[in-house]
Amino acid sequence: MYKQYNEFLVQLESLREIFLSSDELLDDIKTLLKDHNQTYILEAIEKLEKKNHVKVYFASENVIFKILKLIGYKLSLSKPNIAGFYDPSTNTINILIDRYYVKDKSIYELEEHDFITLKDTFVHELVHYVAANNSLKFKAAFSNYWQKFYNTFADIIDFQRRYLHKQIDFISLFNMEVTKNYTITKLINAYFRVTPKNEDKQINPLVNTLYLALKHIGETNALLGIQPIIAETYMEAFNIKNFKLWYMFYQELYAPSEVICILSENDKFQLNILRKCNALI
Repeated sequence: MYKQYNEFLVQLESLREIFLSSDELLDDIKTLLKDHNQTYILEAIEKLEKKNHVKVYFASENVIFKILKLIGYKLSLSKPNIAGFYDPSTNTINILIDRYYVKDKSIYELEEHDFITLKDTFVHELVHYVAANNSLKFKAAFSNYWQKFYNTFADIIDFQRRYLHKQIDFISLFNMEVTKNYTITKLINAYFRVTPKNEDKQINPLVNTLYLALKHIGETNALLGIQPIIAETYMEAFNIKNFKLWYMFYQELYAPSEVICILSENDKFQLNILRKCNALI
């Protein structure tokens, strides 16, 4: 995973030179948010702006597509007009908007679904920013969400806890996330108290699916089986019925902040998460 993280930064740097930064566009977005009574998002942007930690860029559709692909979203569903990412190398939240889309229509005339994407994208990346910059208080603010998520996840996979810990060690997972100090062994140990063996004929197939996903965490094929289980976990733990179609659930295995990111894009949880993050900027 650390290798993938470095590869992401290298590929990102190769794209960065064709971003077109726009302070005027950021001002327009702030006005748009104000018009939509998005007080907390506006407050967060203004705090980050003072630190020079938020940037808005015009970019081509092709660049936006590549950014979303790097992040890991499914992209076969629609043409993306907006993307975002938190860049740890510059400690900035970056929002990219298709320059041709905005050229054809004013930023104040965004389609409703694009405004929601813009809003949700910023909040999602704000979670990553706060997790990286104020990790101790972030951990204290969101541990209850993690406990609910990872307990439910473990119940679905191994209710009797023949293999998994009674409580998944999500604190260790988060510490690994913020320090980028991952090892496969540490990951497996955060979940398993007993490592499954090939000769165990009675092993629950879901246990084996999780073990293989952790053991081969960087390989797409190994992660496919775990994605529906993570989706089911959100549904059971937080009563979420509908997910955005481009979500690909796997980062939760090694990055607990991603749980908060996904919840932050849901209307039921967004305001509470946004308030907490605002207080930690």
